[in-house]
Amino acid sequence: MSGKLKKVICMMCISMLFLNGCGKSDAITAETKAKVESQTDKALELYADIEKVVEANHLEADKEFTDMKKQLTDMATEVKGKLAQAKEEDAKLALQEIDGIIDNLTKVKNYVDKTVSDAK
Repeated sequence: MSGKLKKVICMMCISMLFLNGCGKSDAITAETKAKVESQTDKALELYADIEKVVEANHLEADKEFTDMKKQLTDMATEVKGKLAQAKEEDAKLALQEIDGIIDNLTKVKNYVDKTVSDAK
């Protein structure tokens, strides 16, 4: 599970780099901005769901997982703060990374759910 968490952390960092203005395209569209905000919120909600299951079932989360909460919150703040100045191309690349984070968090959630299910 820690390999997945490391991948999530790397992808969060990459998404912030993309939003720092690596591209040369036009300004971000309202549609892309809304999607980035929505997907960022979805990643935070997914982490919160995992955290609730871990706590409710008295599972022991490793340090990487507990540290991820601050990293995800920081990433969300950074991403949303940079959206106004972001270029469309950069936002789309960040969106791909955020979608990857969501995919990895979904895998972690499935793993946790299976662990809980197997324990019952």
